[in-house]
Amino acid sequence: MFVSRTHKLTPFAVTAAVLITVTLPTVACGSSSSPSSATSSTSAVGLTDCFNRTVVQPKSLVLTCADAGAWASGLVWQGWGQATTIGRGTISERVCVPDCVSSKKVRHAPGTVTVSRLVVCPDGRQRYTRLTWNLDGNSTRPLWMTVPCPPYQP
Repeated sequence: MFVSRTHKLTPFAVTAAVLITVTLPTVACGSSSSPSSATSSTSAVGLTDCFNRTVVQPKSLVLTCADAGAWASGLVWQGWGQATTIGRGTISERVCVPDCVSSKKVRHAPGTVTVSRLVVCPDGRQRYTRLTWNLDGNSTRPLWMTVPCPPYQP
């Protein structure tokens, strides 16, 4: 289940947090659906994505699985496999004016995605279970969520 915590939220962040928490309690965030956006390995530390796939050092991540209204791209990771890993890239968000449904405007800014809380999942693989994202120089964040292990399939 997603657990979101925010500080000094913008209207978009409130909407995104509510959508994440209420709409998709069993789906985690992660890479885009493009096969070239992530590298997969059976032995490497991973992260569960929005489609319950395990991805390793993804170049892009959907940050709000409920509506794909926020995503990171061009991620370059430092320290993947360590207890805490930081990816730097571009954070893009749909601007919810007048509302999130009808808005087509997108804001892009440099930012970071941090993954942490490394655990061994029931399938025996290590995965990060906490994802935090923030725009550089933004004092209204960070946003964070718990990313569960994918459903176990023997």
